[in-house]
Amino acid sequence: MRRSARLLLSLLMLAPVACKHDPKTGANTPGSGDVRGREREAPPPPAMPRPYSLAAKPAFASHVAAPAPALVALGQTLGLGNEPRAVLRELVGAVGLSFEGQLVDDLDLARPWSAALVEGQLVVQVPIERTRLPQVQALLRGKKAVGKFGAVELAREPVEMTPPPPKLAWLDTANATLALASDERGLATARELGHAYGKHGLYLTLDGAEVRKGVPSFPFNRIGLVGEDVTDFRLTADGDGPIAQLSDFTEGALTGLLASPSIVAAASSRYAKYQSVVKDLIGQATRTVDKQNFLVKGVLEDMLKRYNAVLRSWNGRVLVGLGAQRHLLLALGADDPKKASGAVGSLIDSVLGNLDLARTFGVSVPKLRFKRNRSTAAGVSIHVIAVDNARKLLPPELAPLIDAEGALRIAFAGSDHAGAVVVAIGPSANEALGEWLEQTKGATPGSKTTGDLLSAAFAVEGELLSQLRGLESLAPLLGLTPAREPTHAVVTRKGDDFDVHVTGPMPRVVASRGSGAARPPRTAPVRSGP
Repeated sequence: MRRSARLLLSLLMLAPVACKHDPKTGANTPGSGDVRGREREAPPPPAMPRPYSLAAKPAFASHVAAPAPALVALGQTLGLGNEPRAVLRELVGAVGLSFEGQLVDDLDLARPWSAALVEGQLVVQVPIERTRLPQVQALLRGKKAVGKFGAVELAREPVEMTPPPPKLAWLDTANATLALASDERGLATARELGHAYGKHGLYLTLDGAEVRKGVPSFPFNRIGLVGEDVTDFRLTADGDGPIAQLSDFTEGALTGLLASPSIVAAASSRYAKYQSVVKDLIGQATRTVDKQNFLVKGVLEDMLKRYNAVLRSWNGRVLVGLGAQRHLLLALGADDPKKASGAVGSLIDSVLGNLDLARTFGVSVPKLRFKRNRSTAAGVSIHVIAVDNARKLLPPELAPLIDAEGALRIAFAGSDHAGAVVVAIGPSANEALGEWLEQTKGATPGSKTTGDLLSAAFAVEGELLSQLRGLESLAPLLGLTPAREPTHAVVTRKGDDFDVHVTGPMPRVVASRGSGAARPPRTAPVRSGP
């Protein structure tokens, strides 16, 4: 685990970025498009050697036009907070790079960063805040000179890292940038990275063979990301055979139901083995009924038929999520949602009838109240069932779902638009479900998302995610409310290749020092000479 973390951080710590899958060629290549806001770039020193040629599809290359929000997005994902320098310091510290650790306060977080594997060496170009150039000059002073243009040897301590960290550094004071590489031509190449790979604000391509040097089981031949910023990018992963961890899932996510600002976190897919689950549940119920005496069996057989009808209406599509505070959300796909909802209502009627019969024999059973057509939302009838004295029936961690009267309320409806029976569980289940239906009535219908393998949405800050790790109870999760606009991710696949489209709000950047993290991002500079 430590080895794999070092590998990934060594490749991505200076460029937590994104890149694009070219639909015409199927390759992860630098995208086309205008690069705006370029700065005039001073020419290289006369004594600098010629740069290496840069491949259109290298083993690794990355570019990020706006490092601050990219670092915050990475920090939120990893639970490292939203202060970009603090995130970077954590990542550099995890890899054990002491020299880069001393640069964290000097790096300009508003100008582009680039990195690539060139001729077997890691080449990096990062901007330095002009006001911090003296500090970087002092850091390099006294180191062994290399070449005739001002480069120095870093004389690093041994570090277990793949690829090895750069051996040389060159501070370009005219352009306020720092180049890192392992030979002089690599340093000369650093200034070319942004021109080659900076056509998009976010770009990354990584050969799976590089990852497998530290993670032998890595299942992809190449991964890439592309986008203009962290609010909208695509991840592509070219596979090399089936992914064992995904064998339980197949296409059919209920993506449209995630388009609700009331969702704290939710995910959807289609369970590939749903038919065997349905068969097993029906078999278990049938065997239970068959074991009863003649009188009880006669009563239960009708309920068994209704139970089987509910199970058979499920087509494997499923969504599970946290809704508004103290509410769970659930959706079960159905080819005919209204018919499936009717089957659920019919089963409840049968259960209620049998409970009443049990009470006549003095049997203590839970008290259920069922209200058909309790309300309507988005043209869909909502039905509500309440279970009284629910605290005696539920584990303590689910207590937040119970209302002030001690009842557990469950609202459900069959939505043709959603392609599912949708369910809300919680103190105000009827209102929560109605709001969910209204908020998603204009979203992509379920019939149009049958090609989505997985989809997810979450609207919580990274700091909170880190605090919730390791929880052994659902209770704290049930108390959450959406903290921001949601981030959405939709996964599709073609054969063994995957595409992940991520959209969301611009991360909130907390600046700890100076103005570097807050300035508008600038992209790759324009050369001033031939």
